Amino acid sequence: MKRIVIQVTTLLWGISEVLQVTEALHNTPAEFWIFHVSSFFGAIVFCYLTEHFRLPKLLYITPIMIELALSWYTCNCIDYWDIIFSAFGILVGVVCIEYD
Repeated sequence: MKRIVIQVTTLLWGISEVLQVTEALHNTPAEFWIFHVSSFFGAIVFCYLTEHFRLPKLLYITPIMIELALSWYTCNCIDYWDIIFSAFGILVGVVCIEYD
């Protein structure tokens, strides 16, 4: 189960990143979701990697810290949507890890 979840999540994360870089859905209603779902998938993958390498569980908050630093560095603001999507991704990742 873990393997399937991580493979599907990584695939969807990659597709999301490619859509962001190519701006394929630029100026469409899907643009919001493409940009923020990347944070969601990235947080899930990060949780799985943290668990796989047996790192401290405190590192689960790293995706949120990365989102805070990145948004502050790029636009001197805090993108709350990225933080919300990252937090939800961490929650889903932890639930999936504990479920297996």
